[in-house]
Amino acid sequence: MAKNPKFVILLYHKIGMNPGNAKFPGLYVAESDFDRQIKYLKSSGYAFLTLSELKAVYDYYYGNEKGRVDAAAHVNETGKYAAITFDDGSKSVYSGGFDVLRSNGVKATVFMVSGLVGGLNDWDIENGENADEMLNASELREMAGYGVEIGAHTRTHPHLTAIAPEEALAEMADSKKSLEDLLGGKVNFF
Repeated sequence: MAKNPKFVILLYHKIGMNPGNAKFPGLYVAESDFDRQIKYLKSSGYAFLTLSELKAVYDYYYGNEKGRVDAAAHVNETGKYAAITFDDGSKSVYSGGFDVLRSNGVKATVFMVSGLVGGLNDWDIENGENADEMLNASELREMAGYGVEIGAHTRTHPHLTAIAPEEALAEMADSKKSLEDLLGGKVNFF
């Protein structure tokens, strides 16, 4: 067991070229850059885990007894662990990122806006951003079947601090439940 484990969580939104007129260009990472970043971390000894796996390994190192059992298959001699996360559920995660994940043999976690499965990024469009297709149900199921963890990211992507607490709770709870129903499994993260 490594004495000083390193835990890295990388956050992405869209995998692909910035169209040039994006209001939020920082949301885009070229597929080649994404691939290069993964290869760099792999060559540096990082093991790629879903967030659930990463939490289990963290618990393993820091004393949670349940984590010791759940983490056994994921603990490595380097003590370096990385989790890739994608916010929102852009279709580009599937069209530009999924092949990179598979070709490098790594997993990730996708946080999906559950009410927009197969739709568009309505919240961004309202703020002047380009329309972007969202992951559809079959893409989510295929990714989950590969080992990509799906997390909840609200139902409609509101600013949670700008709505009533009971609405915020409903956005979170409904997102989790609808994704669990869609995928037939547990959603562990929001």
